[in-house]
Amino acid sequence: MRFDLITPHARYTKPVQRTVVLAHGSLPTTDFYLGARLASLQGVPTRRIDTAREQAAAGAFGPGDFVIIVRHAPPAWLHVLAARQPQLAGVALLLDDDIPAALHSPELPLLYAFKTALRYVRARRMLARLCSAVWVSTPYLKEKYAHAKPRLLTPLYLGAPPRPEYRDMVYFYHGTSSHRLEQDFLAGVVRKVQARLPEARFEIIGDRRTRRLFRGIPRVRVLPPMKWPDFLAHTARVSHAVGLAPMLDSHFNQARSHVKLYDITRCGAAGIYSDVAVYRDNVENGVNGILCPNDEDAWVEAICRLLADGEERAAIGRNARSWCERHSHDPGFTLSGA
Repeated sequence: MRFDLITPHARYTKPVQRTVVLAHGSLPTTDFYLGARLASLQGVPTRRIDTAREQAAAGAFGPGDFVIIVRHAPPAWLHVLAARQPQLAGVALLLDDDIPAALHSPELPLLYAFKTALRYVRARRMLARLCSAVWVSTPYLKEKYAHAKPRLLTPLYLGAPPRPEYRDMVYFYHGTSSHRLEQDFLAGVVRKVQARLPEARFEIIGDRRTRRLFRGIPRVRVLPPMKWPDFLAHTARVSHAVGLAPMLDSHFNQARSHVKLYDITRCGAAGIYSDVAVYRDNVENGVNGILCPNDEDAWVEAICRLLADGEERAAIGRNARSWCERHSHDPGFTLSGA
């Protein structure tokens, strides 16, 4: 069974007095898409509610609250919202993945896909009644779900401390369990790079499957999955040479945004990116990153070249940082019409 994105039905007329962000834990989605935008709203305070820690309570919402649901919300919180609906100024659902299609994306881990789809299926009717707007992260999602008249919110750069020009000889890939295709692809790439460059070291985030995949390849460090605040601290602390952002052809990947450009730049690195639409729209080849076809040998050559050329790495890193900083705010953002 397939599910479409909700069509928001609700209409609200009260003026906005406060924004309330409902998110299940500390999520990168909240920071990338909402942090700078909500901070820019003059005279409109923001409250963040962690639905993984706080129990649903009627007193959480007041008159004039504009509520933003990040990816999903537990049923108990939706029922509280429904009870308070006449007092609210609006409710928006923010999606940074193609969540309605998760169950039909075989490249995802089955448990991840099932849990993601189940949360959406259980809530979709109530979300349709509560929401006055849907916000999506990419032009692909905006076009695919045009019937819902979604608003496009692209990710914004979070910034990082200044780095020295020196970079260690670490190249890396920071993904999650939803990036199994990319990990499989990189295992072959890294094996060849490590054979050619005995001084190179590779860092990847992953679980037992990842450790098995890279077992036997020399000078590979597999970091355990991190919570979002720990990942932010890690990327602000390291000064790596080259970051990798492959994006293989899959259904779920079509909806992904360019946040890895930001993650790589936070690490002080120069990035190599798949030559696909989402990166092609944001990376100028040879200027703020390297675009590379999804061919194993092409990636090996690009990594080896960039690791060997400190001047090119430094130039790309500086250009990427400048580009990212120009994309760290959204001066036109308002809640009106949402």
